[in-house]
Amino acid sequence: MISTVDPASRHVHKNRRTYRDGFKAHVSVEPGTGLIVATELTAGNAPDGPTGVDLLADEREPVEVLADSAYGSGETRAELETAGHTQTIKPIPLQPSTDHPDAFTIDAFDIDLEARTATCPAGVSVPISPKGQATFGARCDGCPMRPRCTRAKPARD
Repeated sequence: MISTVDPASRHVHKNRRTYRDGFKAHVSVEPGTGLIVATELTAGNAPDGPTGVDLLADEREPVEVLADSAYGSGETRAELETAGHTQTIKPIPLQPSTDHPDAFTIDAFDIDLEARTATCPAGVSVPISPKGQATFGARCDGCPMRPRCTRAKPARD
């Protein structure tokens, strides 16, 4: 428990080094007038997307959604599209997997959801598990691209 005064309060992690304790305020504003049309307060560790979708539930017509990447999950985007809303949402930034100056991000991998395979930049394909994991493991040993792909230690013999 992080608060003896408010047991519903939660840690909010902005990144690995920065966090706050408390809640998140979600606000829907009419951009032309600045009029606040809906608000919601959630625990600090609650996802933003579902709350953002809920704030739009009373809209009679589709609207343009201006939001930061916290509202940009695939599920949230699909719900907004189904409702007919136009989305102007900052993309979730891709994080490189290593500190190498030419490190790969996930978009360097070919993900085939129908075939349930993932192919690395070196052309090695592996199956995607039922839980959505693609494990390359020892297949990476000796690959000249390895420092750009992973921080994992090489497999032991």
